Amino acid sequence: MSKKRILIIEDDPDVLEMMYMVLTEDGYNVVPSRDYWPLRDIKSLMPDLILIDNWLAESDNKNICKKLKEGHDTKNIPIILVSGDPRVQQMALESHANAFLSKPFDIAELVAIARTWTGRAIDL
Repeated sequence: MSKKRILIIEDDPDVLEMMYMVLTEDGYNVVPSRDYWPLRDIKSLMPDLILIDNWLAESDNKNICKKLKEGHDTKNIPIILVSGDPRVQQMALESHANAFLSKPFDIAELVAIARTWTGRAIDL
């Protein structure tokens, strides 16, 4: 069975590195990025999960979640909005993200959300 692929788009290099290390250690094939990804590149990668920082979601790729959810090939990719903004839940709803992860988060939360949305069992 091949590893599940997670695309992380996060502008904070420390947060991105931590997420990369934790999810790689948990057995995922992680593709980290500090910048916006064009839709065509996301379609080519076809990740099993996308974790996207809300700052990016509010900039040039403001509608990336909506566009992915409207796309025939990409509508089933789970997208998690990651933010320290207290309005993250509302922003996730408005962008059609599947869920949100509030910063600061702990490692267990990150692993749990990745396992939940990639269909991996969560250790109890």
